[in-house]
Amino acid sequence: GELSAKLTEGVLRGLSGPAPALRATSPNGEELDRLATVDVHRETRDFAKSLRRKLTLPEGLLWRAIKGRKLAGLHFRKQHPIGPYVLDFYCDAVRLAVEVDGQVHGFGDLPQRDERRDAWMAAKGVRTLRLPADLVLRVVDDATRTILGYLDIEPRP
Repeated sequence: GELSAKLTEGVLRGLSGPAPALRATSPNGEELDRLATVDVHRETRDFAKSLRRKLTLPEGLLWRAIKGRKLAGLHFRKQHPIGPYVLDFYCDAVRLAVEVDGQVHGFGDLPQRDERRDAWMAAKGVRTLRLPADLVLRVVDDATRTILGYLDIEPRP
């Protein structure tokens, strides 16, 4: 409804630049390497593995909606380690990180930490889409439509 449209608009307003193409390419049109080669510390990989077993409720709801290529045929990974970070969800084909942010992300030094993390990801060619946890909790379909809208993909009927 109108509320979900406003929430989606608010989420999208916070993003910079155009959505990435479906194939990850550099500015000169060359296809970019997959991020599997980005160094991941053993501790980060182990931490990601432990996080996969204990998703938050909003993460679990979104994961159920996008796993198994349910979202436009895109393959997402949950709790995916890249460099020193663990992404809530990551799709290598479009180089997109999807982060489900609870209210705590607005307090303390977390906004600055999220900014640094997003900048690090951007330097590696990864775009970050941050979804408020309450959007996912209210209507998970609105969250998936937000992802598709960001990627400029029409939802399947």
